[in-house]
Formats: sequence, C-alpha cells, structure tokens
Amino acid sequence: MLAPESLPTPPHGYWGGAESVVWDLSVGLGELGHDVTLVARPGSEVPPNGSLVKTFKDENDPPNQPNWGAIERHHFYYEDLVKKFDGVIHDHTLGKLARLLNDRVVQTPHFCQDPRAMNYKNMTAASYAQAKWLRQHSPSQRSIPVVYHGIDSTRFRFKPHREDFYLFFSVIARYKGAEKALQIAKETGCEIVFAGRNGDMTDRINNCGLPNVHYIGEVSNERRADLFSRAKALLFPTGAWGDADPPDWLEIFGFVQLEALASGCPVIASNNGACPEVIYDGEVGYICPNYEEMKYVIENNEVEDISPETCRKHAEEKFSVKQMCAGYLTLYNRVSDGESW
Repeated sequence: MLAPESLPTPPHGYWGGAESVVWDLSVGLGELGHDVTLVARPGSEVPPNGSLVKTFKDENDPPNQPNWGAIERHHFYYEDLVKKFDGVIHDHTLGKLARLLNDRVVQTPHFCQDPRAMNYKNMTAASYAQAKWLRQHSPSQRSIPVVYHGIDSTRFRFKPHREDFYLFFSVIARYKGAEKALQIAKETGCEIVFAGRNGDMTDRINNCGLPNVHYIGEVSNERRADLFSRAKALLFPTGAWGDADPPDWLEIFGFVQLEALASGCPVIASNNGACPEVIYDGEVGYICPNYEEMKYVIENNEVEDISPETCRKHAEEKFSVKQMCAGYLTLYNRVSDGESW
C-alpha cells in the first residue's frame, strides 16, 4: 500500500482525506487476514496485523539530490521493495511510479490526475463522476472501475442532538467553497466554524471581523470528532458553482462528507462532482445546484428535517470499510491473475 508522499498516514492534526482512505483500507484488509505492508512518511503508524516501511524524513534525505521533490524521495525508498514485491501494489501516490517497477499495480488517483501519469493502466475511480472524467481524458473511452471510499465510523462520535453552528471543514480555499461559505455567514448571520488546512482564504476569513465567523485552523483528530459530533450541519460548497464546464475543480469524492455523516451530521453540499453520489438529497442533507439554494436551506433551517440517526446509518451501510475492501479485493484478484484494464 503506497501512501501519498506529502503527509503521514493516518492524518494527525491536519485534514487528510487520501491518507484516511489509505489507512482505513490497510486496517480493513489486515482484519480480513491479508498481509499489508504500508509504505508511508515517517510519523505514520503501523497498521494492525501489518507492517510499515518508512520513506524520507526531510528535504535533505536522501543526500546529494538537491533537486528532488517529495515524489522522487518517496520513490527512492520504495523502489527496491516494489521491484521485488510478490503481491499486489496499490499506488495512491501523486507520482504513480510503481507501474514502472511492477506489473501487478492498481492505481487510485485522489484528485483529477492526468491519466497519462498512469499510462492509462489499471486506473480506479472513487466515484462515477471521477470515472467519467478519466474516460474523457483516456483513449478508447475505456472502462474505469469505481470503488467508493469507506470510513470507520467508530472513529467518530455520534450525538443525536446538534448545536446551533455550521461547520466548514476542508482546505480554507476558494476551490473548496470557503468564499461562498463566508458569503453565507455575512448574508444570513448564521454561526460558522472554519477548520482545516490553510489556503488562499485563510487570512480573509480569519480577519473578516464577523462575530458569527470563527476560524480555528487545523485541529487534532480528537477536536475534529468533537466538532462533527456537535455541528448542526457541514457546509460543503465545493467548486463554488463556477461557470466553467467542466468546473475548475471537480470534487471526485469529498471524504469529509463521510466524516460528517458518520457523526450524525447532515451535509449541505454543492452539486459538484461526486457530491450527489454521496449525499442523498433530502435524506442525509441537501444538494444545492447554486448559491441561492444553499442560502435558502440555511435561512429556512432545512436541516431540522434531517435525522442524525439516518446520517450515521447511511455512512455505515453505503460507505463502510468492508465494502471498500471487497471492491478493491476484486481488482487485486484481477491483477494477480494477470489481467489489466
């Protein structure tokens, strides 16, 4: 299991959807009796029933390569292992270099990565929205298998009673909808807590001067679980309803939505990318085709009609780690049998 190059796995004290997916998958496969070797940055944890191979420590490691970035340094440490590995390699990295070292590779891009970086081979998608995008940018409109992300709901606290604030939890950036969330706070007066990694909207939100806007930055796993357990709803205006077609940012899944649902927290999302696949409109939240619709949902307190119990059940039944593992095991078996797609 090749984790992303940039951050440790699982995430601690930062928002990291890809790292969460890799960790839950590694743990889930181990619980099913599979031998999982996780290749990840220092600071990562050893998966239960598995093993950990640590890669580079900092920008000066390995030595004498001043022009190497995270991709090259990560690759330096896993190259020999992957060449000799007698099993299946699941590449979650940005570099996607494992395919050059071994034929038994499944490749999962965690954003709209150019399919050429994967040589159009053994690509998987986290949603049908992402699969459509990959097909459009691949030759022959090839078939792309879809395996939805899963979540371990036991990491999150369920509370049936919600407090009177909305939560924005993502990169604090325009492409994730932070600007529209701030606009909603200004125009409706609702309480919004902004949490997550710094982005191009951080300074503006932190210094907006609105008493109903609270910026708390990156938080620990414990604080994250606490916020989701108390928030009235998660605001997820990802993509910010741009005029571009396709949009400037395509939300290929939006893992934070699962974190909210697992906590019993409804989600108010844009209709960007995979959001309608994750959030069943009117059942566990609302899918809003434009800013005015999201503002209407807030002003009319529509989330009062959403059951926290239904949200938790939706996450557990539709997006479990067990289902994610089953989906990938099917693909691992195909690769082990010499098949490619």
